[in-house]
Amino acid sequence: MKPYFSQALTAIAVALPMALLAVHQARHAQRIAVIDLAALVRAQEAKFNEAATRVQSDQDRQALVQAASAAGNDFARKLPGALADLQRDCACTILDRSAVLAERAEVADLTAQLRAKLGL
Repeated sequence: MKPYFSQALTAIAVALPMALLAVHQARHAQRIAVIDLAALVRAQEAKFNEAATRVQSDQDRQALVQAASAAGNDFARKLPGALADLQRDCACTILDRSAVLAERAEVADLTAQLRAKLGL
């Protein structure tokens, strides 16, 4: 009976640390999400480029340039706060899509949420 008891203790001594390590890694796994910042910038540019094709007068052109400048400043002012909110909400590290060479299926794309937070 002693050999079985010894084998059982050895099995427990090996399996328990492995199980605890697996639980620890699962709880502390780093979550990663991506955003496509370039897509948001292109969407803003497209909006103003489309409006620029309809501009008739110099006065309209100046107003459009001022509106584009104000929109760019507003975007730059809101972006850090919106990113911080997203990061806090998802408890993850956020990367720009252009920085990711290959991604796994569990990597979330938060571009739509960022677009909503920025009001675009």
